[in-house]
Amino acid sequence: MDTNPAPSPREPQETAQAARELIELLEVLWERGRDMVSSTPVSASQLRVLYSLDREEASTSAPWENCSVRRRPR
Repeated sequence: MDTNPAPSPREPQETAQAARELIELLEVLWERGRDMVSSTPVSASQLRVLYSLDREEASTSAPWENCSVRRRPR
């Protein structure tokens, strides 16, 4: 049976550094994604409609192409 040799003392440090770099990249991507998306809240009824449309396999987007969601006045 083959066994893995004990990792060198440098391997855990290299792994930790790679993990830190990955986390930094994910944070940058997360922030960019947040900047691209509107922070306007969606009403519960809008969420229900979107959920229903998403779950409906037979529906197409064609009937909804000319519809626009209107914001409630604040």
